[in-house]
Amino acid sequence: MKCYVEMTEEEYGDFLQWKTDRAKYDRVLSSVQKKFELMANKATWAIEPDPKKEGRCKIVDHDHATELLEMAKDVLGG
Repeated sequence: MKCYVEMTEEEYGDFLQWKTDRAKYDRVLSSVQKKFELMANKATWAIEPDPKKEGRCKIVDHDHATELLEMAKDVLGG
């Protein structure tokens, strides 16, 4: 499929800048998504429902729980 567009030199420059910014945005978004996926995985590895207490959870892997806490602090800026 071919598509032809008429635009001025200035519009073309703006388009190229947008395309560059979009690629950068996509890379940053991908990085953030990967971080949140890792945090979700760490939560499932670190925490399990407590069979003795309905509606409660318990920490089963303290290393992953600690890493998850540090990651959450980084995301929240605290």
